Amino acid sequence: MVIDLIHINNKYQPDKLEILIHNIAQDSNLHIDANVPKWLIEIFYALCTNKAIKETRLITAYYNYSKEGRVRNFLAELEDILEGEWDDFGGGITLVLFNINMKVFISFESSSYEVSFLK
Repeated sequence: MVIDLIHINNKYQPDKLEILIHNIAQDSNLHIDANVPKWLIEIFYALCTNKAIKETRLITAYYNYSKEGRVRNFLAELEDILEGEWDDFGGGITLVLFNINMKVFISFESSSYEVSFLK
């Protein structure tokens, strides 16, 4: 889904994109399906299908701090590939994707996320 989003969003398509994404996922230990939080999949699906998600709590049973570290690492690496305005403010991450007119807000502090359209 990440590769699909890059194809949809980016004006510039990096060489060997599949290998890049695989390496980032492997470095973050997210190459194993069971390690990928459901909410992260929901965010990428919403972006790929141009759907908003109202503020949603992270599923407590699925959310834990070791996975937070993996997700933060994955997103930090993705920042170099996915065109947008990234802001990691400590308590969470904001990503604005101007090319598809969407915004993602992930709050690790309040354990929530939201996908919305730019106004």
